[in-house]
Amino acid sequence: MDADWDRCAKLTFIEDLIHYVFRSRDLLELALTAAGAEENNHDGNRKLGQLGVSLLEFFSVLVGFKSNRTRGTHARSTGCPMDD
Repeated sequence: MDADWDRCAKLTFIEDLIHYVFRSRDLLELALTAAGAEENNHDGNRKLGQLGVSLLEFFSVLVGFKSNRTRGTHARSTGCPMDD
């Protein structure tokens, strides 16, 4: 029972930190599970991570396409000399 309360407190801390309340805390917990951390789940959050990477790539391309940008252009200048 104490482990459940501890788990709940940690998830609440994360939600408070990012100012967002997850509808499914099971998905939040899965996202935070490292590969190999559970005996019955050796992949951890690998599938969720792959989905996230794919979505980021897709939306990056979509934003670039809609703003008529090419690969060599930046959406905005960060002021960093390495970005020029």
